[in-house]
Amino acid sequence: MELLQVRVRDLDSIDKGILRDLRANCRTTYQAMSDRYGVTANAIRNRVKNLEEKGVIADYVLRLGFATAGLSPFFALAYSRESLDNKQFVESVGGHRLVSRVGFDSYGSCVIIGAYASAMDLSEFTEFIRGLEEVRDSEIHPIPTRLGGKTELSNLQLRVIKGLRDDPRKPIAKIAQESALTARRVRSTLDQLMERESIRLTIFVDPNAGDSIWLTFRIQWDPSETSASDIREELQIGFPDDFFNEAHSATEPVMWADFLIERVSDSKDITHAIKSIPSARVANTILPFGFKTFPGLMETTLDGLLAEAGLL
Repeated sequence: MELLQVRVRDLDSIDKGILRDLRANCRTTYQAMSDRYGVTANAIRNRVKNLEEKGVIADYVLRLGFATAGLSPFFALAYSRESLDNKQFVESVGGHRLVSRVGFDSYGSCVIIGAYASAMDLSEFTEFIRGLEEVRDSEIHPIPTRLGGKTELSNLQLRVIKGLRDDPRKPIAKIAQESALTARRVRSTLDQLMERESIRLTIFVDPNAGDSIWLTFRIQWDPSETSASDIREELQIGFPDDFFNEAHSATEPVMWADFLIERVSDSKDITHAIKSIPSARVANTILPFGFKTFPGLMETTLDGLLAEAGLL
């Protein structure tokens, strides 16, 4: 696959750091990032606004922690001899109750992200995706994750969560006003939810926005010689500015590692670094395209909790 040489004109190391910080916690303050990157809080604010305007930050999102929701994440790929990138197919896949995001990559593969509650759920989804007429083959990968602390959410906690749901960056004072709680109670409850990883406040990044180049490396290895954690550590150390995220299968030695880079030719350095890890190899270098978001099981689970508490 021939890839074009494109300059990244709008993302430097500080912008990439901001994206990583907001992905970890989208309520990270401008002052905290100012202290970390050695620029003023106003400069951070302007950078965030620029990332929003260019569409690099596609959305701010609240999600329940996986343990709190009683769910685990999965990643799927669907393949066809013809393009799957059509509205009817996307809506069909996205309409499945487990699916939260559907997108495509430069190989024409359909990329599916979702969550499941049981092995039966995952088996049913596998049967669904393989039963679609357009799909000739597929991969379904459960993703290991830090589940967070198991929390039975109280009415107080759910009132705070409801206040954040449509705007995870909403000011404490406004949440307090809407929920008829004191600002101090809102703040302490939110701190507790975050500390226990009962909720995740994050961002969705659009890989096609602005002039940035987002490359995903599909990496495979021999588990008797290395591990996913070893590979992740090597990539974090070797490419602290460019390495953004990774997801790896719980059932097979395969990882998808995301990078934001200056030139596609920089992928040669990354490929060389991966090959230097014992038994690791790059199976594919992929340009991911945009995703469409659907409610999915995580959203419907939150809806159910809020409805049970009389908050919907």
